[in-house]
Amino acid sequence: YPNGNSNENEGYVSFMFQELSSSFKNCILNFTFTLVDVEGNQRFPQSFAKEYGKFVVRTRSYKVQQHGLCRYMERKKLLLSDVFYSDMLHVKCEIHFYPKETPGELTKRPYEMSYSKTEENLGTLFITDAKHTLWTFLAENSSYFKKILITDGATKITPFYKEDYMALNVMAKSILQEEEPRFHHTIEAFALYKFADRVLMPDFKRHCSNYLGENMSADVASEVIVMADIYSDTLLKDMAIQCALENWQEVIATNNWKLLQERRPKLAEEIYDCKLGKEKKDDPDIKREASKIILNTSEKREQFQFYL
Repeated sequence: YPNGNSNENEGYVSFMFQELSSSFKNCILNFTFTLVDVEGNQRFPQSFAKEYGKFVVRTRSYKVQQHGLCRYMERKKLLLSDVFYSDMLHVKCEIHFYPKETPGELTKRPYEMSYSKTEENLGTLFITDAKHTLWTFLAENSSYFKKILITDGATKITPFYKEDYMALNVMAKSILQEEEPRFHHTIEAFALYKFADRVLMPDFKRHCSNYLGENMSADVASEVIVMADIYSDTLLKDMAIQCALENWQEVIATNNWKLLQERRPKLAEEIYDCKLGKEKKDDPDIKREASKIILNTSEKREQFQFYL
């Protein structure tokens, strides 16, 4: 439309498409328009995309109706430019097709898990597509995977545990969809935290630590304390202990706390010391004595500064 596709778009050049085929499912179609000048150079690129039947403008906020750009360019500006010559306009349109994966799922994983017949949680991870983007990324960002995929050229990883497989699924989704890890349950964050530490992927470990810190509760506090203590994650451990102290009765009623006492008695003693220290700190008499000490210290400091 050389003068707009409607009265409200008069004075603009509009590029529009007829109804697109309804056979396109679960994908994104990206359209890019350019004008070609007399020397063959592409000028004034503008794009729009169709996703699940809805349009998403990827450039400036030109008004989009149906299938196209209603206000691609001002008519006056176009007539004065060098792309309009010999009373002709050479328009180029490139269409790119992108399959869109279902959120939270992979279309086809480049690996599969075979579980052991004797041990339920143990198995072997088979790499079904060694040239997949996922393995390239992991080999470049993890010396653990680099040794397996490049140095050793292995097509299987053994032993591989059930929680490792759970963690790898979360990691793979995050890498291929270029977004932070998403957890459907706290158990996935625990699994990925441990797995990321072992395969030397600190960024994923940090994301898990942040997630557990933001979603700390009495139910998981004891388990987080144990894990953070094992992996020397001081910040996460302190956050979990603080949560335990604030929700003491709920925490000591959980099975995780009972397991902590049985298996890590010294760690339990450390937490009890923190609890005792907090109670002493909150004691009114101790608070008054502490205030006197602070006051006396301040007075002595002022006298010392006066004599200086």
